[in-house]
Order: sequence, then structure tokens, then C-alpha cells
Amino acid sequence: MWENHREKSAALSPALARLKHARRCRAAMMSVGDIKRGDLRELRFDTVHLAAYSVRPGTAAARREDDVPLHEKKARLNHLLAMQREIASVRNALYVGESVEILVDGISEDARPYGRTRENKVAWLPAGAAEPGELHTAEVVAANAFQLHVQPVGAAA
Repeated sequence: MWENHREKSAALSPALARLKHARRCRAAMMSVGDIKRGDLRELRFDTVHLAAYSVRPGTAAARREDDVPLHEKKARLNHLLAMQREIASVRNALYVGESVEILVDGISEDARPYGRTRENKVAWLPAGAAEPGELHTAEVVAANAFQLHVQPVGAAA
């Protein structure tokens, strides 16, 4: 199995091969330098956590000159974040009209229950529709890059 994976990955860039493997594992931790715009578009993660590079005292990188101006770091980061928002919006829009299971985590200040789907997506139910700890089946009626909005359709088994 691993040999087959290595053969397929050999034709890919090392960063892209690591990203593809991490996606299969459903977890990834890497630097923004490992992510190229084409990689992000091809891999289409549901969520990414990005930050601009900053020097960490005591590391090898701290001994090097930081040759990228802050405004350029911010521009690069904002570009990747905007790209990821677009990707997440498209991916989440695919859930509209579908049924999902939601484990209710809590109730917001405006009385709306919220929870997570089995795919770890944040889902919002109408006020009064559920209590924390309950498992519900609901239909996705709207979505954006960050969350799903759902209507309950019955209790999940």
C-alpha cells in the first residue's frame, strides 16, 4: 500500500505530495511557504489555519534576516485567506438540500442552538429547536464559508 502511494506521489512536488497525504489523514500542519496557490486550489481543504511568518526566538530562522516586508506578508496571507473562503463557500454550498447529523454543543446569546456535523462543520439551528447534548438530523438550508444553517427534520438514531 505505501509503495503504491510513494509511486503515485513521486510525480508530485514534495509539498503537494505531503499535502495530499495529509488530506487523506484528515489533518495537516505546515507552513504557508509549503502552500502554493495552485496547491490550495487543487487540494480544496474545508478549513485551513494560516498565519504570516514571524520570528520565533531560539530557532534557526531567528538567525536569518527577515527579508519579506510586513505589508507583503499581509498581502500574501490575505490572498490565501480570500482564496480559502471561496473554496470553503463552494464546498459548503454542496451541503444545501442535504441531511446532516448535528451534535448540539450549546445555545448562543440569541437563543439559537449550534453544534457540529460529523464532518466537524459548525451548524446553526433555529431558536428553541434543540438542547446541548442532543443529536439531531437536519436539512441544510443555507451555507457560507464558515457555517451551515439547518432546519431539523427529526431525531437521529
